[in-house]
Amino acid sequence: MLVELDLSGADWVCAAFCANEKNMLEVFNSGKSPHVLTGTRIFGVSEEVVLRESKLIGLKNDPDEIAELRKSIPELSRCPFLPRTMSIRQASKKANHGLTYRLGYKKYALVNEIEERESKMVVEGYRGRAYPGLQNKWYPWIDKTIRDTRIMTNCFGRKVYFSGALDDETFREATAFVPQSTVFDISRRAMQMLLEDDTPDFEPAEMLAQVHDSILNQYRSRDFRAMARFAIKLGLDYMSPTLRYNDMDFTLGVGLKCGKNWGNMRECKLTPDEGALALSLEDVYEETHH
Repeated sequence: MLVELDLSGADWVCAAFCANEKNMLEVFNSGKSPHVLTGTRIFGVSEEVVLRESKLIGLKNDPDEIAELRKSIPELSRCPFLPRTMSIRQASKKANHGLTYRLGYKKYALVNEIEERESKMVVEGYRGRAYPGLQNKWYPWIDKTIRDTRIMTNCFGRKVYFSGALDDETFREATAFVPQSTVFDISRRAMQMLLEDDTPDFEPAEMLAQVHDSILNQYRSRDFRAMARFAIKLGLDYMSPTLRYNDMDFTLGVGLKCGKNWGNMRECKLTPDEGALALSLEDVYEETHH
């Protein structure tokens, strides 16, 4: 069975601690979905409304169909604006993935196939109402650091020298470096520990891929307790180091997916309870292998 461990929303969480952005840290500490809470801050509606609209619209992208569906949620009429071709949650998810790293409104519009006028309002909502600490404090600090030293360093001590012109592209790359390199370094270190672990629980594991924030393995045994111990050790130990930015310690959440093939994986709650996890893994195996 395929067993994949991935760092859940890790880049965004690392950015929150690197930036020391008050609102982002509040979202992290709440334990709730950043995509939902970002939606409440950009569009000015409650969590309940964001979730209800997301369930109603899903991944639909037809503006007329979406507008018709939204008529059943009267609270949406009070929003200053709404994304025409996606749900609030979906727009917020895309904002969290791109706008944290200084993506401009024109590029955000192009990537997400929306009008520039609408994109500009999302960008202003994200960096103005939702997370103002990004452009007020973090971006200026990064710019000064690059101008003074041209070097950014992550919490593992890895440094990158940014050569070339001191232009917008260089500053964008410098902004993305620390959060993204932190996540990759966690996966890389975990991959190394996985390959060096010669204990019996790791023997049936064959690593197939490492993709930025995830490690995919094929587990060649139906001993589900051994598989559970493997997942617990890899996910909750090797992939969960304590990180430190701005004198704050934190760890990243790790998710677990399992299945017969990579295109049809099932989520499985990663818990330190070996017995409970073994039962969950066996259930997923029975579901996906018949």
